[in-house]
Amino acid sequence: MATTGATIAGVPALVRFRESPEAAAGHGTVLYYHGFGGDKGRCEPYLTALAEAGFLGVSLDAAGHGDRRLDDFDVIFDPGRWDTDFEATETDFLKLIDDTAAEVPSVVDDLLARGWARPDRVGICGRSLGGNVSYAAVLADRRLRAAASIVGSP
Repeated sequence: MATTGATIAGVPALVRFRESPEAAAGHGTVLYYHGFGGDKGRCEPYLTALAEAGFLGVSLDAAGHGDRRLDDFDVIFDPGRWDTDFEATETDFLKLIDDTAAEVPSVVDDLLARGWARPDRVGICGRSLGGNVSYAAVLADRRLRAAASIVGSP
């Protein structure tokens, strides 16, 4: 089992596979997005399960998270702000989902160019925020052949 850090289409990522990324991509490439406030590293158990099943697991930092966390994240998403200015906070939250989903076509393009994906074998999944990204991404990129949302409700 091997894990490598990478930047894919400008997005910080972790990639996990058994033999090589190219060999794993032959079985399928799965993009995995973490939950709200998390980062790509929180997905390592899922990446391991995907790699053990023969897939190429790719965990990516969502917009405004992880290595590209918004400087004012804690202010924008302060728990009290949800109570005092729900509409603005929800708008900021939805923007993170939309911005992340909008990156997916470029991520898939980059993976294809590297030989780390096959056009007919790319899937996406995620938990919570990542589950919502999964729903939005299937609209952004028709090359996604499978999607799973875990505790994500559009």
